[in-house]
Amino acid sequence: MEQKDDSVEYGSLVVNNNRAIAIDELTEAFVTVTGYGMDELSQTVGISNGKGSFQFDKVPSGKNRIVTVKSNVDGIVMRNIVDVEPAKVNSVTVNWDSTALGNVFYYLNKDKVDITKVDAATIKSLSKVPGREGLISMFLSVLQAPIRQFAATVQAIADAK
Repeated sequence: MEQKDDSVEYGSLVVNNNRAIAIDELTEAFVTVTGYGMDELSQTVGISNGKGSFQFDKVPSGKNRIVTVKSNVDGIVMRNIVDVEPAKVNSVTVNWDSTALGNVFYYLNKDKVDITKVDAATIKSLSKVPGREGLISMFLSVLQAPIRQFAATVQAIADAK
């Protein structure tokens, strides 16, 4: 745990989820807010029709706070990052599109990297990195190319005879 500073300012954080998951069994989520130099905040919240909104008060202000939403359905974890400004109600939406970037910051923070120093340009470039599904799709496409070429060659030989 990081050393507490009595001069820390606090803001509030509203976490939104707009029907990112349409599963009847999804009834609640465990939400955490973490970041460099702060203790983890967490609460369990109710979910209805795959969406929900909830608010944390007294979140230590700072850049690149990580919001993690883990559902009561196994395997569903989504993340995003948000700058929490002092004396303000800040808002963040957590969904599948935000999860890849949120995961990068989650693991950097877990390794004790000072993520408050990551600037907007770096965040923008990181957000363009494809997620897991995009990478798998690219990989499978690369694997298919030689097979397609082989099939075309075999067809060309058959056509020539």
